[in-house]
Amino acid sequence: FRRVLFRSGMTALSVSFWRELLSRLSGPWPRLRFEADVEQRFWEATAVARMRHFVRSGVVALFIYNGFLVVDWTMTPDTFQFALWVRLVCFTPLALLVLVLGARLAPSAQRMPPHLPEWIVVATGVGAAFTLDLILTATTSPLSVLYRAGFVPVLVYGNVVQRLRWRGALVLSASVIGIYVLSVLTARVQSSELQPLLWPLTLLVVAIAAYTLASNYRMEYVERRRFLASERTHELSRQLQRSYQQLEA
Repeated sequence: FRRVLFRSGMTALSVSFWRELLSRLSGPWPRLRFEADVEQRFWEATAVARMRHFVRSGVVALFIYNGFLVVDWTMTPDTFQFALWVRLVCFTPLALLVLVLGARLAPSAQRMPPHLPEWIVVATGVGAAFTLDLILTATTSPLSVLYRAGFVPVLVYGNVVQRLRWRGALVLSASVIGIYVLSVLTARVQSSELQPLLWPLTLLVVAIAAYTLASNYRMEYVERRRFLASERTHELSRQLQRSYQQLEA
């Protein structure tokens, strides 16, 4: 009798519902989006943990970002003072402000617009890439060709370390590649012994963007499957509790 009550409650409401949700994550290229109400629950369920992860990873990334001043000093010494100003005076205070606000707002992240933290992380990555472009535009060092490898850590920061969702990672990757192309077009050094390395470096940046995007897609897919499994477990528990209450009545 208990089993009959449980199955009747589940069959009418939940089986078709979860089958529909799971169908959205099936096929060779699953659609990484649920219906509006489930999508809202998905973002709310992960908001606090993701905000804290953004802040912690952002602190580490900011130290590494400023640690590249050593690279500025060795590869583009003619613009080292400018690099100090760009990194420590312009970018770092804004990044610290974002990190402090993120740490304070993390406990109430569920009440924030769902996509806002993601786009803030995207903006910081684009800003970091733009500072590299500023330094590359200003320098006349022949080693500036190799300096463009600095765009790779920006892609790794956003797509792998911060684990951006697929759409945010796509926007960040496209923006970084666009800024990379801009740095090539506006470079003051057009002839150098290292100039033949420009195309291999370009291929490296594009390949890293493609690989990390594939990783982002897979990570979000697994995260959404895990969320559905958790939601289904909770729904089963609620249905079972209601069945027990009906049985007792």
